[in-house]
Amino acid sequence: MLRISSSPEFGAGASPSGVVARERVSGPALVAGAGVLAAALTVVVVGGSEVLDQPRLSAAVRGGFVLAAVAGGAYTWWRRPGSGFGPLFAVAGLLFALTSLNALAAPLAFTLGRVAYAAVMFALVYVCLCFPRGRLGSSRDRRFVGVLAAVTALVWLLVLALAVELPPGGPFAACAGACPENALRVVDRAAEAGRVMGAVANVVTVVSFVAATVLLLLRMRESDRVARRTLAPLFVALSAILVSLAAYTVARLALDGHAVVLDAAVAVTVLLLPAAILAGQVRGRLFAARRLGSLVADVSGAPVTAEDVQHLVGDALGDPTLTLARWDAADETYRDLQGALVAAGGARLELTRSGHPYALVRYDPALGQPTEVVRGAAATGLMLLDNARLAEELRASRARMADASHEGRVRIERDLHDGVQPHLSALLLKLGLARDLADEPELRALIDELGDDAAAAVQELRTLARGVYPPLLRERGLAQALQAFAVTAPVAVRVSERGTRAASPAATAAVYFTVLEAVQNAIKHGGAGIAIAVELDRSPGALRFSVADDGPGFDRRAIEAGVGLLSMQDRIGAAGGELEIRSPAGRGTRVSGWVPAD
Repeated sequence: MLRISSSPEFGAGASPSGVVARERVSGPALVAGAGVLAAALTVVVVGGSEVLDQPRLSAAVRGGFVLAAVAGGAYTWWRRPGSGFGPLFAVAGLLFALTSLNALAAPLAFTLGRVAYAAVMFALVYVCLCFPRGRLGSSRDRRFVGVLAAVTALVWLLVLALAVELPPGGPFAACAGACPENALRVVDRAAEAGRVMGAVANVVTVVSFVAATVLLLLRMRESDRVARRTLAPLFVALSAILVSLAAYTVARLALDGHAVVLDAAVAVTVLLLPAAILAGQVRGRLFAARRLGSLVADVSGAPVTAEDVQHLVGDALGDPTLTLARWDAADETYRDLQGALVAAGGARLELTRSGHPYALVRYDPALGQPTEVVRGAAATGLMLLDNARLAEELRASRARMADASHEGRVRIERDLHDGVQPHLSALLLKLGLARDLADEPELRALIDELGDDAAAAVQELRTLARGVYPPLLRERGLAQALQAFAVTAPVAVRVSERGTRAASPAATAAVYFTVLEAVQNAIKHGGAGIAIAVELDRSPGALRFSVADDGPGFDRRAIEAGVGLLSMQDRIGAAGGELEIRSPAGRGTRVSGWVPAD
């Protein structure tokens, strides 16, 4: 019996499970409560603004985004406590609540709110690139974020130092009239330079979102199917935001105003962002669960190695870092599939049998796969590995049996030919001498009768020896041995051969006796008027054969497998090959198969 137990991500002195469970709930609950409060304050402050254009729409969008982002972060934190993405997502939502300060008429509050808006844009890019693990996954992403942070900080330092009015922050940060002045300006008489830097700041924001979308697309192209399904909703949401913001910007510049429809479009796409992040996580988990169901089908009966199985399990879970390990009872530790010791720490699931350690799976908890899915995939993969090992042991055992059977046949044939047959031949000579020396007619008649019996025994012995293992098969090969048999058959049997690849003596003998059985069955069921074609193909890696006749055929389902059919299957299977029988009614029978060749 296989029982699977999980080992949580705690070091020595971990808290009891009850305390851990309460901590797992309390953290996300506190964040969710803070998000509700922050969203409510955002709606109140922004909705009552005398500075912003369309304050009610802006309040609804901002409050909805704060609530959605914090709720999504809390949910992710609760579902994936081992990942840092949940807290990161929630912090981005809470940071967005600080942008409410630009709804106030006081210059310092407005300025701080606008700076918070710029910080939120950078935070959203960072969150998108950290999805779903909670950290930047490649050096390419880290370089981009580092450059973006430096450029954003430099540009906004110049904007704050030079600009009289800060650049607009999109449809939900636009002022109804003149915005409050920049309260942090330190350089006078540089308004034009400030306007230029403000435009540069907006360009940096747009370029950062375009670049984040491109980086997500590149990551999707480089990832497996689980990761692509996880990232696809976020990619679509970012693309929709870019399209809606581009349309809004063009309309504002071309018409010196904006349409309510475009404002609504921007609002919908902005609110889609946290929803897309949640949808991506759900899609990834559902796909991994479905992949678990098809894991066995992917193997399709083909031989698999330990590395193949580990790759299949990692692909099903979207985790290329996944490691499977076996319990080493001698050292009382876990070793990976290459035999190396598995270091302690990290997310681990231990599998046990009858209460004893059996195997271990290490995985990346930041991907957010449910523990049950990880358990099932690991257990399924290990089952495939066990089955592959048992199948290999069975193949090796059958091969040894085939070799032993072949050697036994050869030995019996040689013993009969070289041992018993010479003794019987010598007995015939002695009987001939005894007849010549006998004087009595009755004695001569008796000796003649004994001689006839001995001659018949010699002939039967030769026939038996050829049936055990024909000398022609050993001396001339498979094709000539079959051709010699075809000459004696009561129907027309044609034997053809292609290729020169050699097969082992045991495999050659298995094909020889299988072909004989198939030909004899064809004669038995088809009668004297049928024609039989035997084809041998020594292709690379395999000796293939087929026996086809033009008889009436038969329904395999309507008859019970007899000794002949079973013996053919056993012979070819023991040699490591496969056998196939096709017999459509009225269109003859074809017995084909293959055995390994050198």
